[in-house]
Amino acid sequence: ATGAGDLATGADALSSGATELGTGLTQGAEQIPSLDADQASQASGVVADPVGLTVERENEIGNPGDAIAAIFVPIGLWLGAFATFLVLRPAARRLLASSAATGRVMGRVL
Repeated sequence: ATGAGDLATGADALSSGATELGTGLTQGAEQIPSLDADQASQASGVVADPVGLTVERENEIGNPGDAIAAIFVPIGLWLGAFATFLVLRPAARRLLASSAATGRVMGRVL
């Protein structure tokens, strides 16, 4: 019986809230000013195209070769550096493990 009473109370609150919402919306709609023909025309233009935009290309690529080069040259350089790192040892382990000064170690590596 308690659940049914809570349901009835909630339904009454929902009904009064819906009525209050409807009244508020009606009052709000009445406060909207009516537009004359010029204002309506201007408002329709703003609504139809709200943002003015011009497109200007700053760094246009003339042909596909430039785009391909811009992608593959850095990749090729990175792969070349990686292959060099894998093939050539940067320094001997005994040299790196020594207690020699950093400048002397770098001089022997270079």
